[in-house]
Amino acid sequence: MGETRQIVFMGSDAIALPALRLLAEE
Repeated sequence: MGETRQIVFMGSDAIALPALRLLAEE
């Protein structure tokens, strides 16, 4: 899973990315 690696590199942004995705889906 490349996402896990991105989360490690992004750091704090890892929390914002999934949050924005959920908001975009709704």
